[in-house]
Amino acid sequence: NLDQNGITPYTYLKRNYLSYNGTLNFSEKLSLETMFNFTGGKVRGEMDDTYGNQTTGSFNSWFSRDLDIKKLKELKDLRNDAGYHASWNWWGADYYPVGSIYTKPAFWLNPYFYMENFDDTTRRNNYSFLVAPTYEITDHLKARVSFSRIDNTALRQYFMPTEISRNASGTQGGYMNFTNGFGIINNRFSEDQYDARLSYSNKFSDFDVNAFVGTNITQQKTFNNSSTMNVFGNAQWLINPDVYNFANSNVRINPAYSEFRKTFKSLYSSLSVGYNDLVYIDLTARNDINSAYLITDNSFFTYSIGGSFLVHNLMEKNNTLSFFKIRAGYAKVPSDLSAGATNPVYSYNPSTMNGSVIAYQPLTFVDPSLKPSINENFEVGADLKFFRNRLSLSGTYYNENKNDEPIPVTAPASSGATSIFINSGIVNRKGIELSLVGDVVKSKDFNWTTSINFAKNKTVITKVADGLTAIDFGSSDDFAKTSIVQLEGKEWGQLVGTGYKYDAAGNKVINADGTYAVEVGKEFGSVLPEFTGGLYNTFTYKGLSLSAAIDFQKGGQFFSLSEMWADYSGLTPRTTAGGVRENGVTVTGVDESGAAVSTNMNAQNYFQQFHSNSLIEDYIHDASYIKLREIALSYQLPSTLFRNNGVQGISVGLVARNPWLISVSKDNIHKVDPSELSNTFGENAQLPSTRGYGVNVKINF
Repeated sequence: NLDQNGITPYTYLKRNYLSYNGTLNFSEKLSLETMFNFTGGKVRGEMDDTYGNQTTGSFNSWFSRDLDIKKLKELKDLRNDAGYHASWNWWGADYYPVGSIYTKPAFWLNPYFYMENFDDTTRRNNYSFLVAPTYEITDHLKARVSFSRIDNTALRQYFMPTEISRNASGTQGGYMNFTNGFGIINNRFSEDQYDARLSYSNKFSDFDVNAFVGTNITQQKTFNNSSTMNVFGNAQWLINPDVYNFANSNVRINPAYSEFRKTFKSLYSSLSVGYNDLVYIDLTARNDINSAYLITDNSFFTYSIGGSFLVHNLMEKNNTLSFFKIRAGYAKVPSDLSAGATNPVYSYNPSTMNGSVIAYQPLTFVDPSLKPSINENFEVGADLKFFRNRLSLSGTYYNENKNDEPIPVTAPASSGATSIFINSGIVNRKGIELSLVGDVVKSKDFNWTTSINFAKNKTVITKVADGLTAIDFGSSDDFAKTSIVQLEGKEWGQLVGTGYKYDAAGNKVINADGTYAVEVGKEFGSVLPEFTGGLYNTFTYKGLSLSAAIDFQKGGQFFSLSEMWADYSGLTPRTTAGGVRENGVTVTGVDESGAAVSTNMNAQNYFQQFHSNSLIEDYIHDASYIKLREIALSYQLPSTLFRNNGVQGISVGLVARNPWLISVSKDNIHKVDPSELSNTFGENAQLPSTRGYGVNVKINF
């Protein structure tokens, strides 16, 4: 059981777990394997870690630095003399006497008030089970059939009360939109798998043979049924306040219902042959029919071939090199599709025409020649162990192509569609992975074990699609300042946005009003790192154990929306440095003709130009970092303390997670943790990273 409070007010996670697996032997030949897992839980709180809510959006971007958090909690229910919520973010003494919207909060509420009163709860129940009888036909041949099921349900309910909505000014021409309303969203996903296989295992002289052949039918169902009101707008509300019935809405609420089904039908086989504990060859082959693809082309054949060579078995036994394996493999792997990808649906308008519901034709056109995507993967590597297995080294090189991956691309609206679902081109991904594990010290009372891993990868868009050289990936911040674009010939995930305009000599171009001239569609590099890795150490002395994990990353780019808004609102140190608020900011560069420019600009106008003109270059940072991910100290109690009472062991310990961000890139001046970015492009005004401390008690029976 888990009962955990969130870091934002009035949020929590409650979860219950139940797990079982076992095997029942009816006879020497017949056995039955069973498994059951259940997870049930409830989450309360608005968990969207973006600009657009009353916690994350305000905290880094607008929150006054002189605010006392304890006072906010204490005064969460405070009202002004007009009867409205007394927020820290008010219009000020000059506007308040005007009345109307100026007696209400401007943009942000007290987060304690908002989180307590806005009830947003999701209940999830997930279970899975397996029933699999196996019959041993002969000593070498077995038959196994199985049925398994996964069933995941989620019920989200949210209620925006008048206690909040009465303080909003959106319906009066203000900026804050909250209306009294609610929503109910039901989601369900289920998967049934029927599987049957024959497996064979035998040894012929120096040859070991293992093989199986089987068939599988997988049926997936995705179900959604929801009725929702837009409580963050100003067009829908409950006529009778806080009477949560959809018939009480000022406009008709149209329920949304969808049900998608997808079926896989597969034949598969595998053959593994080993010779004299020296050479092994592995072959697999399968044919799949995937109903998510077009019926004209939804059957595809894939295979793999692999081999390994145990070099150490050709050598005399020694204490230096105890194990040496060389391995290589090639595989063709199919890509999946969502059930609705090739079956776009109609959308419905909440209004009617002459008593009839208005339905809109799907805006996605599916290429009738769409074909399955088959990826190719090649890898080669080696595994070595030294000094009686005290030191292990493993290395892998891989090279894979993602071919014909189906994606939607933008289409001109004049075509009658906004996107076309087509096969894209080729994405090449290659790199190396290395790991080193060793017992540095190994004695009766003291041991030191260390492991190091390193990975270097490069993913390049070799070809976008016929007639296209770029595709917008669709990942963007709440204000569309940046986007992820796939550019032909470039590394995957190019961060694209508006940057400074420079002349041929590298000088910034200045507009007549002192603001910077901009260049639209500028590329700032890939979001992918150059390399990643980690270092893990464990020290044990008798019953005491100390472990620490360090992660590192080099390269990659990210965008910080928090910094852009914090500059705009005057929260960052550079908006006060050198007396710029009193004396202004000196701007130097050249004008469009190339003549030198040096002018003074009001600090507020200077720092607000970056958001107003979408000038993001200053907010693009290198994502390199080194961090202490976790450190833990534990003690194993002596077994003499609990003999003959059913307890096998007890350990107690302390753990710290994310305790230290050791180093980041110099341009990451506010030390945003690149390992905890909430989006592909970077951070979207998310909450700061947190440290976690805990106590562990483990009892083994």
